[in-house]
Amino acid sequence: MTLDLRLLRSKEGLVFLIHGPMFSGKSEELIHTLNMAQGYGGLKVQAFKQAIDQRYGNGIRSHKGLFFPASDANNTNEIKSMLDPDAQVYGISEMEFFDQDLRQFCLDLRKQGKKIILEGLVLDYRIKPFIMGQMGEETITTLDIYAISDYDIRLTAACVDCNGPAHFTRRNFYSEKQVEVGGAGLYSATCIDHHSIPRKP
Repeated sequence: MTLDLRLLRSKEGLVFLIHGPMFSGKSEELIHTLNMAQGYGGLKVQAFKQAIDQRYGNGIRSHKGLFFPASDANNTNEIKSMLDPDAQVYGISEMEFFDQDLRQFCLDLRKQGKKIILEGLVLDYRIKPFIMGQMGEETITTLDIYAISDYDIRLTAACVDCNGPAHFTRRNFYSEKQVEVGGAGLYSATCIDHHSIPRKP
């Protein structure tokens, strides 16, 4: 599924979420959408990626080598400090690695008529939402980002074990940390029948 250019060019503020397991083409879809908004839509685009993810260097890069220029940011406040108010479309890659302020930030931009395109994982290797932080007594997770999205594009990969539809990410090593940045070899896309959680050695 590809975002409709008419939505990106509309006057209303909208939040889009591109999600799915690893190796489902999320970054590729984000890059394609940002290029479409900038090239065919004539819109001013600004993109950000989580600084923690340095697997492919600067900018947003897909596993297939597609690229879109983006600024590194460690948290939502850093995005705010670099924000171009004239941009009409903002892309944010690896949203699961950001903090709890991302939700309100997206809502604030939405009220200004901006388009925000988020990309990332909603579920971790345990099939649980990523914890982004605390907002008062409330725990903010990636499900809260999913809840505020006006449109979501759920992508599917191919299960590494049976080649069937894969909706989940399997971690191929043991770690108690929820966030461990890695790519092929360290993680695999799986269907529910072949999903497993690594045991402590």
